[in-house]
Amino acid sequence: MDPPPYQTIAPKPPGLSGIPGKALLPAAPVPIRASESQPVARQKRLRVALLNPSEEKWKEVKPILDRLYDEEGLSLRVVTDIMWRLYHFKAPNMKYKTGGTSFEARGIRKNKAGPKSGRRTRPQRIPKPPPAAISQAIVRVGDFTFRPDMECLTQYPHQEKVLFSLDCYIYNLFDAGRKDGWTADLLSFIRRNGSSENTLASWQEISDQTYGASLQIGFGHAEQGEATLEKLFSKLREVAGQEDPSIFVKFWRICLGISGIDGRCGHRVNARARLLECLKEIFAKHDRNGHPLATMLSSLSEVSPPDFKDTLRIGFDKTLRTITRLVGDENAMILHMWSHFFRYWDSQYLVKETLLLKFQWVWDRVHEEEGITLHSEEAISVHYYYTYAAYYLCKPRILGEKMVVELFDRTEKFFCAVDEPRWSLTALAFAFSARITAVIHRDEGKEDLCRHVMNVAIEKLERGDRECATRAAMLSRVLAKWLKQWGYREESQTEYLRAARIDIGIGGWE
Repeated sequence: MDPPPYQTIAPKPPGLSGIPGKALLPAAPVPIRASESQPVARQKRLRVALLNPSEEKWKEVKPILDRLYDEEGLSLRVVTDIMWRLYHFKAPNMKYKTGGTSFEARGIRKNKAGPKSGRRTRPQRIPKPPPAAISQAIVRVGDFTFRPDMECLTQYPHQEKVLFSLDCYIYNLFDAGRKDGWTADLLSFIRRNGSSENTLASWQEISDQTYGASLQIGFGHAEQGEATLEKLFSKLREVAGQEDPSIFVKFWRICLGISGIDGRCGHRVNARARLLECLKEIFAKHDRNGHPLATMLSSLSEVSPPDFKDTLRIGFDKTLRTITRLVGDENAMILHMWSHFFRYWDSQYLVKETLLLKFQWVWDRVHEEEGITLHSEEAISVHYYYTYAAYYLCKPRILGEKMVVELFDRTEKFFCAVDEPRWSLTALAFAFSARITAVIHRDEGKEDLCRHVMNVAIEKLERGDRECATRAAMLSRVLAKWLKQWGYREESQTEYLRAARIDIGIGGWE
């Protein structure tokens, strides 16, 4: 059994095994200091104030409630979600069901004798997640609003459709009454019939191509960047039509990256519109009666640029909370999704100790499985996901830095046995850990070690496929910049020439 990457938590939390050593973290989440808790405290005050709305407030939101629940036929679960996230209105569910504020009191009995809605789907059986080994929550608050500073009621029809479509599609995917429905194991999404085939690797590739295109365009290689985008759209057409929750592992990150390309290039590339239109056509083709994701993509296309990132934020959060509600969060991939979310949004609500505890639990379980070796894809993926969270989300970074160096050592040994590497999660982990390990050595004043790590990574990646070479060129430019900062101007120029040579090679892949 491969040992954990570092000595971790003591005393041993309930349900965890094999965790030795000196305590680096508390066994359970600790209260944050008052100076750090203002956003959380404001959210709690707002929730308390809205939990028992006045009659005037009910009258104010009545048109929206009736439209969503009666006219559009949304379930009460989705209605209450929309009302809080978009309109800052929250009330106990019983208030909707009984008394003068209830739908029934206003003559709306949709679920019994009233009208039915074709837009609404019901899962045959809603799954229950397995009991959690780590009972503490990753997130400090129950849910997020669209804009924390929004004070007045405004209609957000596009965001409403995003939330409804996500709810409809995810509940259908994980329907426990379907023989081919989905659930999750320690590492990924699997079907209830036992099939472990999914499109996760393809979505990882698409996400990495988004980053690659952004790098190429940023370095002034617009033609290479456009070629990468075309490869990305081609890959989308291969995999997006398959019914698989793996799309959500990278979809929101892809949208964020594509927005960055447009932010850098303006309307010249128009990457966001092209991405959404491509996906919308794929889903519409697979379900001509109105695929929920086609509806979501149409709504995202209509969101104004100032609201787009906020819409991604609530869409990503809605996705994570819904999946967690159905299958739990003690899964390496779902924890990695939370890491991505909190890297870009709302990190003040993250309970970092709990995130690391859950990662450690998954680490232990994976390495206890028969057939898992030090350099297996499963072991490297968990190591990468865990390291990403520890490095980017937890300070001080002593823990993450130690794990990064160990990840580099592990993936370098894997690449030593490969003459022409192909881009994969292992290659991503290698490129990621090489750059961060070099940064650690640079910050410690160890220039020779820093240069050695970067040279090893560049030499191995430039022998690989197009995506490997793209990362090699990026690392080469980073090293050239550092050499110039250290005063090695001639060596810096030589390094820039190496990056240019790699770029020419990438052009040969077109």
